[in-house]
Amino acid sequence: MERIRLRISGEQTDEGGNVDRNVTLAEGILFREGDRVRVEYMERPSEGADTVRSRLLLSEGGMEMIREGSLHSHMVFQPGHPCRTEYGTPFGILPMEIETEFYRLLERKKSIHARARYRLRMDAGYSISCAVTVRIDFI
Repeated sequence: MERIRLRISGEQTDEGGNVDRNVTLAEGILFREGDRVRVEYMERPSEGADTVRSRLLLSEGGMEMIREGSLHSHMVFQPGHPCRTEYGTPFGILPMEIETEFYRLLERKKSIHARARYRLRMDAGYSISCAVTVRIDFI
């Protein structure tokens, strides 16, 4: 078990070329489980929102992001394996599909970096191009 600082940067580009970026900063705990890494942390998605318990599972083959709370989801980023999932909000559940185009994991002595590029499709036909970058620094 190791204490860490976490930075998750997201970027979404809609069909019109409009780009939205977001950043999550948190401290958490990292566990090594065989050939994968598990990170546990708490996040507050927006002002006034309830805290969400979150986990990342990282391996050479892919990444999983799991959120539990007022916002909940289980997103899997693994090239060649589309992920059908649901994004739960206080206002309802949004079915979606994630098609990972690229994933890379790089572990250094004092940090771990992961990046995924993917296509996010909603059941209503809406599709956006996305990227997520994870940086973990050991405290």
